[in-house]
Amino acid sequence: MSEATNDGFKDDVYNKNDDEISTSSDDTENTTELSVENTTELSVENTTENLALKMAETLNKVDEMLKYPEKSVDLKDLKDLMKDIPFFVPTGIYTPLNEMTMEVFKQTLGEKVVKDLNNYEKYHQNKANKQIHYMALISNIFYTMALLSVFNTTFIKVDFIVFLFYILYYKLYGSDCCAVFMAGFLGNIYTSSKIYTLMLPNHFWYSLLMVSCSWFSQFYGHIIYEKNSPALTTSLTQSLTIAPVHLAIESLEKMGGVIAVAEGFLESQIYVAKKIDMVSTWYRNRNRKKQKNKKV
Repeated sequence: MSEATNDGFKDDVYNKNDDEISTSSDDTENTTELSVENTTELSVENTTENLALKMAETLNKVDEMLKYPEKSVDLKDLKDLMKDIPFFVPTGIYTPLNEMTMEVFKQTLGEKVVKDLNNYEKYHQNKANKQIHYMALISNIFYTMALLSVFNTTFIKVDFIVFLFYILYYKLYGSDCCAVFMAGFLGNIYTSSKIYTLMLPNHFWYSLLMVSCSWFSQFYGHIIYEKNSPALTTSLTQSLTIAPVHLAIESLEKMGGVIAVAEGFLESQIYVAKKIDMVSTWYRNRNRKKQKNKKV
């Protein structure tokens, strides 16, 4: 065998070895990436499972404390237990507790309302359609209230009568909780629309245009994205009465659920109370200084 042949053979061997080394290194990198991904997924799953187990244990303790009051239940112990319940997992997803509180809250709205909500949700499954409806419904209610105010007289307030009719309907058809919940939600929109009509008296045509656009966008969402007929084609009354309830619940979920809203409300009340106390203290001190100056 000649030297040239030997050199060629050596080069082939080296090239093969290099290819094997590069292939093995690629396989090692792929294996490492897969192992990292699997480890991450397992860690997330384990974390979620641990949080769920911890929550279940805590809820069982709370249940035992409430079932057996003869064991001298202390409210402080109960609060300490509830603090241990995690509300959010590290990935930012709601834990079952928040979902559970929302489901419990829905049940308080009344059996008929819950049934209608489930039926309404069957027509709204697509994410894009849901987002369109969320924005369009808020606009629809707001500008419809503004349009109704055009027909107000000195003694008859049409927009307020419609607002009261809705609250009465939710009380009779749903429950007291449903009426109070919707009074708070629709009351905010009604108040905003009143401010809008005061600031812009000649709003009729603009409001009419916005109401028309909101209806058009809802039909567009159903035809293009959902590919079905709107709920109002089967029951107009149900659509006009349940859609605002669904919107209110969706808004509550976007704000963090019942727990987050309740905590935020309490924090705002504490903040307002502190500010009132600060102003009243300043007012008392100012009066004292005035009295001292008069005596001097």
